[in-house]
Amino acid sequence: MNFITKGYKTIVVLLIVAIFASCEKEVIYDIDTGQLAGNLRLFGYTPHQFGLQTPLSDHSGVKVTAEGSKPEISTYSDIDGNYVLENLPSGTYNFLFEKEGFYPIVFQGVTFVAGEVPQFFMNNIANVYMSQKINTEILSLNFEIIYTDILAIRGTFSNPDEVRVDYMCYLSDSPDVSYNNYMECFRIQPYGEENRINHTFRADEVLFPSGSTLYAVLYPYVPPRSPNISDLEYYYDYESGEKIYLGIDNQYPSQVIDVVVPESIY
Repeated sequence: MNFITKGYKTIVVLLIVAIFASCEKEVIYDIDTGQLAGNLRLFGYTPHQFGLQTPLSDHSGVKVTAEGSKPEISTYSDIDGNYVLENLPSGTYNFLFEKEGFYPIVFQGVTFVAGEVPQFFMNNIANVYMSQKINTEILSLNFEIIYTDILAIRGTFSNPDEVRVDYMCYLSDSPDVSYNNYMECFRIQPYGEENRINHTFRADEVLFPSGSTLYAVLYPYVPPRSPNISDLEYYYDYESGEKIYLGIDNQYPSQVIDVVVPESIY
């Protein structure tokens, strides 16, 4: 009888421990949403700054969206650039920053882990910088063959605000070339005050063998203007691995130009 009683007491103790353990587990892992906080900076053109973009005094009105959340969760930045996404479930999201008149920014494949303590976006304060859009239009553009496989892209563009204007050039063997359909890309930095484009390059003989037709299109591009944000000039697409430049104005592309790649002497 003593043996049975002792065994019964052991079972009761084990059941009590199991009940407390299950309750404790439920309390620890019941937090499935949290806050994601961050800070951003808006850059714009300032008189007498040689066309460079400098931080603005008002950083409000930027819409911050966690793409992939259901229902979609978004918020807006305040005058100091602070923002908080509330009740965000744990998961992996694309975070979109957008405001009228500025180039949008997307951070793809960012993992958020919910908890009682608010998480800071990308573990950094003031790490999102948005550039003001520019007023420019390419007026003329054409290819020139300089020497065998050496090509030149030349043209002119309007620049009524007299600001610094760069361009991203996208190359392809298809006339449907664009910023998201290309085989090679590079940045063009016009020099001088005559608003002229004059860029030479050697065609990649693997991508564009002699005798093939090479197509090109240009887009206005605004690089970040602060040395603290050079790492945000571009990002790599989460799925394709492509390098995507952030300051591309895809609403104002140039005409598509083409040239037959000459035979190389090498």
